[in-house]
Amino acid sequence: MTALSNSADALHQTAETEIVQQQFFGGLAGRGALCTFAKGATLIKEGDADDAVLYLINCGWVRVLATESDGKQIIIDEYGPGDYVGEMALDGMPRSASVVALEFVEAIAVPRAAALDYLREHPEFALSLMMELIRRARLATANFKSAALKDVYGRMVELLQSLAVKTDGETIIPGRLTKADITRRVGASRDMVAIIMRDLMDGGYLIKTERGLVIARPLPPRW
Repeated sequence: MTALSNSADALHQTAETEIVQQQFFGGLAGRGALCTFAKGATLIKEGDADDAVLYLINCGWVRVLATESDGKQIIIDEYGPGDYVGEMALDGMPRSASVVALEFVEAIAVPRAAALDYLREHPEFALSLMMELIRRARLATANFKSAALKDVYGRMVELLQSLAVKTDGETIIPGRLTKADITRRVGASRDMVAIIMRDLMDGGYLIKTERGLVIARPLPPRW
């Protein structure tokens, strides 16, 4: 497998791990039950100790949120078709974050016991799960370090690069990343985020499409 580094590209899956994850997804799907969630519905509630379910997302996007002691919510990440959420429930501990549907979501709910049985029967997928957990942990660590050490523009660039994937020759941020989302993630004012986004679009660095936000040119190191 490709070695991980501290670069933004290392936060994405390699082609090999992505294929293995798809196989893992397909194998688990037969052990769960199909369920649907309306926009705004909560799939997973932070602190819940009884809901030990892993969700495989068939369609729609979800957002993972954590709540600080003052009640402020922090966006951790967003996931869509082909991803899974709730894997932290496999250790049997209370939920560490909430997951909310950003739109209509169709998912397969796999009970913890069924997921663990599958991993015991197919230990080759345990490595895939571990690599994905490491990737997500690296992303969370990078986000926290970025918030502490970088200026607003630097944090925005790192966020955009960490969310981007290469598809059909394009570097694209899938889904719907709004200015409000960026504001919450980088800890800046909405006006500042709007100004930076406008300049990046005017300069041809970012292009809005129906599929998501395309990074058309390498983002400049300074604003």
